[in-house]
Amino acid sequence: MVKNNQKILFISLNQEKNPIPVFPLGIGFLLPALNKQKTDYRLLDLCFKVNPGEELARVIKEYDPSVICIGIRNLDNESMLTHITYVPYIKEMITVCRCNSGSKIVAGGPGFSIMFKEFFRELNPDIGVIGEGEEILCSVLANIDNDSYLKSREYLITPGDSAVKRYAPYLAKESLTCVMPDRLQFDPGYYTWKSFGILNIVPVQTRRGCCFSCNYCGIPGFEGNTIRLRDIKLVIEELKSLVACGIHDIFFVDNVFNYPPEYSEELCRKIIEEKIQCNWMCYLSAKKLSPALAELMQAAGCTIVYFGADHFTDKILDGFEKGYTFRELEKTNQTCLAAGLRTVHYLLLGGPGENALSLESCLERIRTISCFAVFISVGIRVYPGTALYARAKTEGSIAPGNNPLYPVFYFAPGLELNSLLVKLKNFTGLKWENKIVKCTFPIEKFIKEEATLR
Repeated sequence: MVKNNQKILFISLNQEKNPIPVFPLGIGFLLPALNKQKTDYRLLDLCFKVNPGEELARVIKEYDPSVICIGIRNLDNESMLTHITYVPYIKEMITVCRCNSGSKIVAGGPGFSIMFKEFFRELNPDIGVIGEGEEILCSVLANIDNDSYLKSREYLITPGDSAVKRYAPYLAKESLTCVMPDRLQFDPGYYTWKSFGILNIVPVQTRRGCCFSCNYCGIPGFEGNTIRLRDIKLVIEELKSLVACGIHDIFFVDNVFNYPPEYSEELCRKIIEEKIQCNWMCYLSAKKLSPALAELMQAAGCTIVYFGADHFTDKILDGFEKGYTFRELEKTNQTCLAAGLRTVHYLLLGGPGENALSLESCLERIRTISCFAVFISVGIRVYPGTALYARAKTEGSIAPGNNPLYPVFYFAPGLELNSLLVKLKNFTGLKWENKIVKCTFPIEKFIKEEATLR
């Protein structure tokens, strides 16, 4: 039980609105436990605040919290050429908390969990929660001053922890069958914000964890490599509540929607049976998408599917450890098109093994593949604990003592960046009548500024 005299301030720090402002789903999952206990808390969402530091100081002085819980969603925008790090901003907001309150600070969220040791040293909170917090939050708050309790939990990091302490993220299980995120206390801007002339897409989560092993991805490190499923009745209830509020555009933000396929099929059938009128999109893997599932998805309201394809040649797919070939990807793409789904592919150029030959092969397949859009990025954000991090270290891309909070990007040794950018500029500038082909960054700017990139 949370202590009766505690006043909890939750802060959602994220201010990024490109391409759309992302609803803070993680904090949304935390609030029901406090609602159940009738805990005194306040939520401060800084996404749409013009002067976040001033607003934070004002709320702290007005509310006088005994505990401040800070949700950290992202470290940076993961873009090599248009890189923005959020770490200085996060540090600034924590400094505002320290200057205006003597309350304990608890940090958590996916951005924190992916590099919790480095973040803890940099930010100096009182407690860090590694992994998912909805099942443990009340216990942590009840034991906020119990040092032995805090140091004995593998999912908590505190000052003065033993050098040999073994940490592991907390992976929620029970809450997936009974908790629906509280969306009512967040800024309505998430639902009314217009991006590219259309309304924002609302995120819904149906599962957590990832069973794949892409060599650059840190998600299995803090969500686990086993997929944990939400109760389908709960998901249906959530969809109905959104539709009842006039929200009909949904993004299933699961890492991979078509795993396990049996669960996905059942969810689609329930959406159809309940006559839930919504349009939705999701991320798919190129593996295990049957024509039957694709057709069910379309009948249930799916309109667009996104593939983190990364590349269109087998050599580079192997280098990323994707676990499938281009032929498999192309077959799944065709399965989606046959079912009436539009397909979008995201590519990462410059990965392990990339060379002039693989680039030409990839670009040629962009020409020929049937899809709605292809979006191209250059360079890969490297996270500690991944196979790509080890490779980058071996190849000398990561300097000794490098602080991974301030990122290094992998770009294949021997590949000439400016030549690649010129090639991409000419390629994306072609007349594309049957698909959208774009870079995720303003390419002309970086061709001019080649000397500052390497």
